[in-house]
Amino acid sequence: MSTHPLYQQGQREIAEGTDEELKRSSLVLRDLGLFLAPLDQKIEMLARTNPTIALIMTMPGIGPVTATTIYAEVGDFGRFPSPQHLASFAGLVPSQRSSGGSEHFGHITKTGSKYIRHVLVEAAFRIRSTTDDSLAEFRERLKNGRNAQSVRVALAHKMLTILWYMVKNNTPYQPDFSLRTVK
Repeated sequence: MSTHPLYQQGQREIAEGTDEELKRSSLVLRDLGLFLAPLDQKIEMLARTNPTIALIMTMPGIGPVTATTIYAEVGDFGRFPSPQHLASFAGLVPSQRSSGGSEHFGHITKTGSKYIRHVLVEAAFRIRSTTDDSLAEFRERLKNGRNAQSVRVALAHKMLTILWYMVKNNTPYQPDFSLRTVK
C-alpha cells in the first residue's frame, strides 16, 4: 500500500479503506497534530524573541525547535572554554583508548546531552548537497569511504563547533564560516 497518512490523498485512502487499525492510527496522528500546533507556535515566538536562539537559527538545517533545544541544553555558551569542550558535553567526540605509544579512536562517547546530539544529527541530515554552502561541501568530502551515519555525526560535530564560534562572536552564520573556523 502506498498510502501516506501525512498527505491528503493518503488520509482519504485510509478513511475509505477497510483497515480499522490504520483508521484509528490516522485519527491519533491528526489529534496529535492539533495538540502540537499551539506548542510549535509558542516555540517559534520564543525563538524570534531570544537573540541567541535567533542567531543559532541562522545556520542551515536548524529551525526553531532545534535551536531552542540547543539553547535549553547549553544555556550560556561562555561556560565552555572551547568548542571541543562543548562537543564533549554533547557526546560528539570519539572515544579514545591508549596503550603504550599507540592511540585508538572509536565511536562517539555518547556521554552528555543526548538531546543536543540528537537534534544536531537530525539537523546534519537536513544539509543537502543542493545547497550552495560549505557545510554541504564538507558533507560531500566526508562521503568517500564512510557510512551515512558517520558522515552525519561528523557534520553534527562541525555544526556544533561553528555554533560555539557564532554565539561567542555574536555573528550570524555565513556560508564560508565553517572554512574559517574548523579544519
